Amino acid sequence: MSKLSEEYLKILQDIKKHISNDKEREYVLKKIADLSSIYMDIIDRITDMSTRRMDELETKVNKVSETIGLIKKDIYEDDDYDFEIVCPYCNHE
Repeated sequence: MSKLSEEYLKILQDIKKHISNDKEREYVLKKIADLSSIYMDIIDRITDMSTRRMDELETKVNKVSETIGLIKKDIYEDDDYDFEIVCPYCNHE
């Protein structure tokens, strides 16, 4: 169980222990549940936004990587040479 879950359960148990009036206790527990739901909704929205941004960044990085690959191929991996170099000392191609 995560630390957050343990702390949440401790708070709920503490409320149950210290509020003897059933009606008040249920009201407080409902409000805590509502508040928790609001926080979870915010966290979900932040997570979704972060996921979308990461996906966008991944797409951009892939495009840059493809472009660099093409540049590398054009510069370094061109095997179709149209000229020959001859050594001026031994005349070897």
